[in-house]
Amino acid sequence: MNRFLEWARESKSAKLVPALVAVAVSAGCAVGARNLESRVNDQTLSFSAGDSLGVERGDYGIIPNGDSLGPEPSGTEFDNLVYEGHTHYEKGNYQEAAETLTQAIELYQDGTDYDFDLSDVKGLLAESHYRLDDFEKALDVAPEDSYLFRGDCYSKLEKGRAAFELYEKGLEANPNDPEAHFRVALSYAGRWKVTKDDSDKEIAIERYLSASALYGACEECGDVSSRLSYIHGKLSELYKSN
Repeated sequence: MNRFLEWARESKSAKLVPALVAVAVSAGCAVGARNLESRVNDQTLSFSAGDSLGVERGDYGIIPNGDSLGPEPSGTEFDNLVYEGHTHYEKGNYQEAAETLTQAIELYQDGTDYDFDLSDVKGLLAESHYRLDDFEKALDVAPEDSYLFRGDCYSKLEKGRAAFELYEKGLEANPNDPEAHFRVALSYAGRWKVTKDDSDKEIAIERYLSASALYGACEECGDVSSRLSYIHGKLSELYKSN
């Protein structure tokens, strides 16, 4: 049994925001991969850590936000260590969380019936490394299909091209995820500032509009007012630009 709640039973690449699966966006949800011009480098596609998101980065389905794991497990040492590591994470003790979860993973044995799924534990460990600004380690253990999370890691490492491609993969995998639209918009807007290519600007506007619509339709996203305010500000800047 997996006690990482209902989200852990869903496909991570397709259920990052479960409430949005049925939402249709008329602006066009999928953004196909584009060949990047040689003049566009990592810095062009990166956005600064200081103002990239407008609000604190979310967890993107790697772990539940503020959710608990339920009663303390009484099973294997692996399960007990996972529970302990998650408790450290919730308290903001990310170094202790990383160390404890690493110990748990080292004890994992294929074929054993555990309470927690190994991929979920690796995701939680990746989040812990991210909070410690150790983005290389986060990438080493992050689930392969956690596109937005991995994209954020590459962006922090100023590897904008890799981040850009992962954000587009995230959008293709889950076209109803507002976070995917948001990051693709940021990437194209950042690229447009350098290239002044009108097509980049148009895509940035479309993605921002889609993100805004999806955030507005999401009943489980919590308070998105600051994110919407940030998006509307960016849209205003793009509309006013020549």
